[in-house]
Amino acid sequence: HRKNLSQSFESIITAIETEMSAQTSLPVGAVFGLGRAGRIHFGNIASLRLARVKYVIDADPKAASVAAAAILGGQTDELPKFLLPEEEDQAMADPEVTFCVICSPTMTHETALRKCINSGKQMFCEKPIATSLESMKEVYKLAENKGLLLHCSFNRRYDPSFSLLRDRIPTTCGEVHTIRTCSRDNPYPSIEYLRTSGGIFHDCGVHDLDMACWLAGEWPSTVFATAARHNPQLKDFNDHDTAVIVVKFPSGAIGIIELDRRSTYGYDQRIEVHGAQGMIASNNVCDRAVTSSTAAGVNSANIQYSFPQRYAEGYVNSMRSFLSRISGSDENAMIVTPIESLNVSTLADACEKSLETGAPVKFQPINTL
Repeated sequence: HRKNLSQSFESIITAIETEMSAQTSLPVGAVFGLGRAGRIHFGNIASLRLARVKYVIDADPKAASVAAAAILGGQTDELPKFLLPEEEDQAMADPEVTFCVICSPTMTHETALRKCINSGKQMFCEKPIATSLESMKEVYKLAENKGLLLHCSFNRRYDPSFSLLRDRIPTTCGEVHTIRTCSRDNPYPSIEYLRTSGGIFHDCGVHDLDMACWLAGEWPSTVFATAARHNPQLKDFNDHDTAVIVVKFPSGAIGIIELDRRSTYGYDQRIEVHGAQGMIASNNVCDRAVTSSTAAGVNSANIQYSFPQRYAEGYVNSMRSFLSRISGSDENAMIVTPIESLNVSTLADACEKSLETGAPVKFQPINTL
């Protein structure tokens, strides 16, 4: 009996030592910005246990530390070191740090990425990489020249429903005729956010443009966009809150994208692909898969509230792919390429041009850096 107890105790110690050894050999990173997106990524890194975060760089370290502690369930021994933006060189100079996650305000992305590249860090970045096409190209080239991965996460590609839909298009639809996406936002963003968001096409539309092209397997030849402004405050910075984009692909398929900043009933995210053989669709995800039907009518649960709930799995899968790539555990994990990121941003530019001129815009895809 004592021998069995001794063996059990030894196996427990071995398991603990193995876990501790695995933790110390994990990739070590820094997170720039612990706002909405930053908290999602920080939480996913913690839950995946494929890496650990040593630093968080945020303009409000106290609020960031409170948020991080809540995400970690009060496990203060796992808390990272919190730095102000002017102290970020401390993280950049740390040889233990091999990757950075950039989810600070949009205007800071390019500067942060350049520092990461100069310090030899692998990079996971919220869109956009930079605020101009030329700057994006330059940053991607710098990363490529140093052999560094720069992953701009278009997380909807990693959503299981959308991935399954894409896989089934050839057998269900055959030749594709139309691709429809609907993205209606909830809650309505604050004016402070909208003022620096980059506009409806670059902030919202890029996700649907990426999805339409990813599903079609090609880049469009023409782009047309129209938009409306229902909130008069948006006029101050020339933005819109409702838009429709139509893209025509060389194959003859047509993409129809509907965008709206307001959806009073939840985060409305739908896709439909119709073709010569049939149709396939991904509908809204509800909080509960229960529907009540009585003589009074049919009652179902609300659709999910906003993007952190709807695309929770997509965020996890995107981070898993990135960490798998940089650790070498899966060199074939799906990554959004520089060319894909550049083309989606260029398409958003074409939407703005089409809106300004009121005419379709010819699109010439980028093929090289």
